[in-house]
Amino acid sequence: MIEAINNNNRIKSLDWGQNHLGFFDNFKLLCKMLMNNKNITYLNLTYNNLSTSSLELLCESLNNNKTITILDLGWNEIGSDELGQDYPDNVDILRRFLLKNETISLILWDGNCFSYEQWETMVPNKQTLRRVC
Repeated sequence: MIEAINNNNRIKSLDWGQNHLGFFDNFKLLCKMLMNNKNITYLNLTYNNLSTSSLELLCESLNNNKTITILDLGWNEIGSDELGQDYPDNVDILRRFLLKNETISLILWDGNCFSYEQWETMVPNKQTLRRVC
């Protein structure tokens, strides 16, 4: 399916929310496709249980992608989970990604709880970020 999506130049929006892509083997295929895709401008990855390894791979892929301008990472428990467990590695991965990436202009974070301090370190001036927790 990923190869078919990559070969179709009409697909501009990819909604893979709620697909449990956070399991690393599945996610590698998606990230490989995103690295070279020249058509998709909107990527929805909500509710995918993204692990730290998956998040790191996604950020590396998107730094090579020059077409995705809107990224929805909602409800992946990236900042902290419902029990209050913080994930500082994830925050650092995202901070480095946002400082480097020049293509993404809107990132949706709904359901990813970040502390005020975490949020302040991640938000560069060039992107519009919607923070909802």
